[in-house]
Amino acid sequence: MQDEIHVIRIPARASRPSTRRVPIVRVVRYCSCVLGPPSDFWGKLEAGEPFRWHPLIDHCADVAACVESLLRGTLLGPRLARLGGLRDLAEVQIQRLCVLAALHDLGKFSLGFQNKALPHPPFLSGHTNDFLAALSNNDFLRRFRVSIEAERIEEWGESISDLLDASLCFPRTRGDGPVA
Repeated sequence: MQDEIHVIRIPARASRPSTRRVPIVRVVRYCSCVLGPPSDFWGKLEAGEPFRWHPLIDHCADVAACVESLLRGTLLGPRLARLGGLRDLAEVQIQRLCVLAALHDLGKFSLGFQNKALPHPPFLSGHTNDFLAALSNNDFLRRFRVSIEAERIEEWGESISDLLDASLCFPRTRGDGPVA
């Protein structure tokens, strides 16, 4: 499996007419999909001959890296800061938002969701509603909280629970295309 490296030049926007426009250079790493039936938890899957899939742990890391890039290299970071009444996002705030982004697809670790890769799955489930339902099981919730170090995350502030809930379980609509 070879990685492809692409350099993308993003034209910069001037915030004021007198500001010099300097293009932002971004290096984007596209990991080649794994070919063949999934041998581990997958985050993205294209069925066909052959299967093409992207490991779930890599997908979560990729999403976190994209969020970091967006917060640092676009107007999204400063605008988000201003929505929160801040001049800029602090380094720790960017890092915490990246953690929340990485956690966004944890529901895909369910076997019912992973069964979507099988030709004749014994059972299927989604990755948001079924994950929410699993969280209502006290034993699962306890083990899940330990696995993500929820007590440390809750030290980030009183509104973190809402952000964590939104990250893990925000319902999405999908059009046609890959399964996930």
